[in-house]
Amino acid sequence: MPNNKRVLIFLFSIIIIVSLSFAIIRIFVDSESDFYNPIISQNPNFQRGITYVPFATDLLLNENEYDNIDRMLATNSEWVALIPIWYQENGTSTIIAPHAEESPSDASIRYAIQYLHLKNKNVMLKPYVDARDET
Repeated sequence: MPNNKRVLIFLFSIIIIVSLSFAIIRIFVDSESDFYNPIISQNPNFQRGITYVPFATDLLLNENEYDNIDRMLATNSEWVALIPIWYQENGTSTIIAPHAEESPSDASIRYAIQYLHLKNKNVMLKPYVDARDET
């Protein structure tokens, strides 16, 4: 008999937990507030932004790539973080340089910044260093 009582208590607990979970979810979904972006709806100074990491030397000089960038800008982003990646051989190497095929050229970064400024976007240039041996 004690085992049956434990099973009933356990099942009752599960039912209560599931019921409360659905009740809480319903409160959020049915409310008038912005369920998916509560911080944005409560803070008019919230900044929207996207991150863009070009993985080819002259990708940003290719006009077709700007179709992709324009689609990202359609999210009403105010900021764009451009993240060019340079490399070092390993985690202890002291030589950091662009990769001939994977790092964007300086010209392509300049072009992208000018393009984004023409679109009235703020740009944050955020250089990134990675190790070739993935350490």
